[in-house]
Amino acid sequence: MDFRTNVLQVLERKGITQADLAKKLNKSRQNISILLKEGRKPSYSTIKDFADALEVDTQELITGTKNSEEEQLILNPAPIKRFFEFIFSMAGGAPEYKKMITLYGQLIKQAYTKNGPIDEKIINSIKSAYPNFNVEWFLSGTGKMLLNDDSISNPMLALPEHSKENELELIKTEDHTEFRRLGEDKYLVVSPLINHYSYDAYISGCLDPLYIDEMPKHAVVMNELSLGIYRSIEVRGDSMDNGLKGCYSDGDILTGRKILQRHWRNKLHLHKYKFYMFVTFDGIFIKEVLEHDIENGNILCHSLNPDKESYPDFELNLSEVKEMYYIKAVTEPYK
Repeated sequence: MDFRTNVLQVLERKGITQADLAKKLNKSRQNISILLKEGRKPSYSTIKDFADALEVDTQELITGTKNSEEEQLILNPAPIKRFFEFIFSMAGGAPEYKKMITLYGQLIKQAYTKNGPIDEKIINSIKSAYPNFNVEWFLSGTGKMLLNDDSISNPMLALPEHSKENELELIKTEDHTEFRRLGEDKYLVVSPLINHYSYDAYISGCLDPLYIDEMPKHAVVMNELSLGIYRSIEVRGDSMDNGLKGCYSDGDILTGRKILQRHWRNKLHLHKYKFYMFVTFDGIFIKEVLEHDIENGNILCHSLNPDKESYPDFELNLSEVKEMYYIKAVTEPYK
């Protein structure tokens, strides 16, 4: 079950209307409807706000599983709640969340059931799986959830903490895309990130400003300033991987600049930009464009993977497209 279904079940059980919930959260009915839109994947902070307003545990809204009174007592210690927060932020989706809870959460709950300290072996096991896990934050709430460790493989660049001394010059913000000056001919472009888990959610939420606000962000350095609307996407699968330099592999993050719909009847600049991201009503595609038929609005899409039985070329009509971006930059994870 998803977040929307779980919330609606709690509302029905407690006899609370969405109007009542809106008042508890100090939000409008319209905002509640948007946050409960089918297929939406809210941030952990949103889930926690709902859980506090409904007086339930966050786990019930994420997994649909209600804990017994005894389990609630076990979950009361702050480290348990912090651990669940960490698990959810790392997992990014209910199925993966359940898997990680089964693997690590039960061990921690067992430690509290026995009224003893958390075994060092458990902590070491978590640290081994997640090197950036901050044990001090977990045990005492001190510091940040994640360690600032340069050795950790992380394709997303961390922005400097806000202060007068280190604030980068903000050039412009345009539709959730932020442009900052790094130095001479160097610019930082920060855009919403569509990760592995959020392809489907983005299709339904791409026109929803509240959804875009809650998306994770990705930053990339560019040598030229080209203002516009940008989105970044984590490559999923191997359709664009041919093993050669210049291909896009699973886990790579691509950053693209939006082509506004009024320009779709103009010829694509295929001599300069070959690769595009298409957000359609049925899915998100990253493809090389071979041909653009302006008259009929058809685009011939090509996958770099040489297995043409699995990844044949196909025509995409622009009437099926919600958004289109040409790829400007790629960030490859450390391998």
